[in-house]
Amino acid sequence: MIDFDSFLGYTYREKTAVLWKGEASMNIYTIKEVSEKTGLSIYTLRYYDKEGLLPFVERSESGIRQFTDADLEWLSTICCLKDTGMPLKEIKEYIDLFLEGTSTLETRRQIFIDHRVRLLKKIEELEKNLEMVEHRIQFYDEACAIYEARKRENETDKEEKAEAPEPAAAKKIKNAG
Repeated sequence: MIDFDSFLGYTYREKTAVLWKGEASMNIYTIKEVSEKTGLSIYTLRYYDKEGLLPFVERSESGIRQFTDADLEWLSTICCLKDTGMPLKEIKEYIDLFLEGTSTLETRRQIFIDHRVRLLKKIEELEKNLEMVEHRIQFYDEACAIYEARKRENETDKEEKAEAPEPAAAKKIKNAG
């Protein structure tokens, strides 16, 4: 088990280097590379940084953002939370609590518990909506089958009428006989 308190006083990069067992977290990526890896636009990455969602991302002496593998993991977490409906403000709150350290573990845990409750409720709502959609698909499957059957029936009737002699011609044939 990791003793989080033993990390007090270390920089984020030093902590992640230990947690990532060294080299993996020391890969450095530009914002363009991160955009390509994550599918997030450069604009979105800059916005997240401006909003304080990427406090760990360091900058070079010339001010260029330098992302590590650990930063990519954070981005993955941020995207997961955002994609599941957590507001950026709440994600920021979670990150701020993380930065405060182990004294906020229970609060961070509660954030995820509350988020799970909201997700489960949303899933329940989506399942109900899916049932309605499935019902409509079944209705239209049946309606299309009936429509196609009637269409074939009408085509058969038209073919039979086309093959039958016209009434006037039939009368001439009868009178000729």
